Amino acid sequence: MQSVTDFVHHGVLVRLATPANLRLGRKFVDQGGVELAPYGPLRVSAKVGGVAAAGQLRTVELTSSASRLAWSCTCTTHKDLFCEHCVATALVLREQVALSAASPPQTHPI
Repeated sequence: MQSVTDFVHHGVLVRLATPANLRLGRKFVDQGGVELAPYGPLRVSAKVGGVAAAGQLRTVELTSSASRLAWSCTCTTHKDLFCEHCVATALVLREQVALSAASPPQTHPI
């Protein structure tokens, strides 16, 4: 089974989200408005808000299910909408995975 990070590459985000939601999601990221909860390869949860949200936090969940990405956000009841909060969560996840991959392994003296 593929992990959530396998599904959050640029091509998928462009296909799932509207251009406006891509812009707004990036804005949340730039404002530091995404807080990822501890996550695993098949499920990622986050609280998303920011200056523009005036203190409103939305809860996002991205999951890997069979061979597709599934998502939910508390901002909407439209299950097929990949909203700006989902975009922001995916972008932060991608950034964290890229940082982890670029960081050299830590060694500790014995």
